[in-house]
Amino acid sequence: MRAINQHFWFNGYSAGDFTVKSQVLLAVYHNYKLHDGKFMSKNQFLSQYYADNKEAGESAWKELKTTLYDAYDIKDDKLVVLDEYKDLVTEQLKNAVTNKAQTLAGKIDGMLTDTDRA
Repeated sequence: MRAINQHFWFNGYSAGDFTVKSQVLLAVYHNYKLHDGKFMSKNQFLSQYYADNKEAGESAWKELKTTLYDAYDIKDDKLVVLDEYKDLVTEQLKNAVTNKAQTLAGKIDGMLTDTDRA
């Protein structure tokens, strides 16, 4: 009986955890937009093209429509990159997005970063 109770509450936690973390991942994917044949984050875009004029950069960022989320589709229950974006979605980009999502998820869970541990 004790095992049933423990797993019952854990299932509620898992469902809630999935809901929060899925939103984090979507936010990260929407934070990368296509500009000049390259997906870049908002911070990268602003620092590279509008370092001196953040206001103009914010406006230009809003004009960019294609996000990293748009580059993916689900086929046979798997997330795959669309053919037109295969050359743009590099391993380096996938690693950066994965790292960002895991870092944010860890912060939400209350995990200490290496800097916090020092």
